[in-house]
Amino acid sequence: MAHFNKRLDLLNVHYANHLYEIKGKLLNNNAQLTYQLENATDNKILYSLDGLQPSYLNSLTYKNPIKITSSTTIKAAIFNTDEKQLGSVFEQKLDLHKAVGKKISLSVQPNKGYNAGGKQALINGISGNNERYGDKEWLGFSGDDVEITIDFNKPTKINSISTRFYNGNEQWIYAPKTLNLILTLEDGSLISSKKMITKKDSLLVNFDVNLSQLYPKNNILKTKTLKLIIPNYGIIPEGKQGAGHKAWTFIDEIIVE
Repeated sequence: MAHFNKRLDLLNVHYANHLYEIKGKLLNNNAQLTYQLENATDNKILYSLDGLQPSYLNSLTYKNPIKITSSTTIKAAIFNTDEKQLGSVFEQKLDLHKAVGKKISLSVQPNKGYNAGGKQALINGISGNNERYGDKEWLGFSGDDVEITIDFNKPTKINSISTRFYNGNEQWIYAPKTLNLILTLEDGSLISSKKMITKKDSLLVNFDVNLSQLYPKNNILKTKTLKLIIPNYGIIPEGKQGAGHKAWTFIDEIIVE
């Protein structure tokens, strides 16, 4: 295909350049985080971590997965031997919060059609698309209550927990009404809290909790495990799309700071 594209260039023919799209994914090897870039061609991938657009002047040549030790934004593009950029710039923001790369378990599996990223998508430092729920970062559950447990391996100081839910009611998707938190502290004791989720007439519904405000006697909590219990919204009300059926739940990145 690349060979024929050169001829199309000479003829000034516009064509789709999906051949030069870059795909990326976060890898976790014994708690060592790296980010892998892939492309279907043999052309060179140049990337930057400083916010600059990829170029031969200011970028690195991709050879091996990129070590991730802090929050960063990766920008990458394909270049040919004439130093010409092929295709568009790939950009991925990574938020290296305290749950990234940790062990996670789910009480039920997401629906097969909305599980492209697997359970690690919930704590891989990458947020889902703001306008659609079909990417690999959103996980979708059809009518199920969901329990999510994050194991930090060792007592970890955490101050806040946040996530967000897709709320596309016309697609039978409803944010939950409540979310229950259960934290196992370093001494083995449990603390729990039931939080109401404030609904707004918006496509995205945010959930945020500041633990130092919720538990003022524990300014900074050392937590071994964090469990989120997310009850399904329930039956879609009359007059709405999908009335009488159980709603879908779509959850994005769980951010632990």
